[in-house]
Amino acid sequence: MTNVYHFRQIRDISKDVFLDTNFVISFAVKPPKSQKDEYTMHLNAKRLMTKLVSRKVNIYISLLILSEMWFVLTRNLYELVQGKGTWRYVEDKGTIFEQFSSDLVIYTRKLFNIPRLKLIPIKDHKRIAENALDNIKNYSLYPNDALHISTTQSENISCIVTNDRHFRQIHVPNLMIITF
Repeated sequence: MTNVYHFRQIRDISKDVFLDTNFVISFAVKPPKSQKDEYTMHLNAKRLMTKLVSRKVNIYISLLILSEMWFVLTRNLYELVQGKGTWRYVEDKGTIFEQFSSDLVIYTRKLFNIPRLKLIPIKDHKRIAENALDNIKNYSLYPNDALHISTTQSENISCIVTNDRHFRQIHVPNLMIITF
């Protein structure tokens, strides 16, 4: 079974850590205290980020993480204004991304201000894609999650921070899952 640990259980953190989208969003967005679960995840994400930064861990994200973050943030901001569940009825989502583009810039800059954060350049697209297809087959992952795992494998990153349940149920050799 993959090593899955809550961040408070971790004594030794790998020198290289990949951040999943749900962590990036939980870190960047402070929900109201009335959203108890989301607020707790935000506080935990901030605590874990403090731990990573203080231990001088190299922190990695990919362009796919940015794309997922921008999509989820735009949808959430739109539904905050228009009401929950309204996103699915929007025909021209491009104008909505444009409407919230300044918010996306703010959240992206906040992310880029994290010390030792690195955006992974994708060097071997074909190999990463083929490995991701194997990850889909072997672990029953969604395509984006399979690409995240493939990216960590290609970069020899042995740790991913996520609250995604799919990652908790798989066995990927030499990959530690840290939840928050």
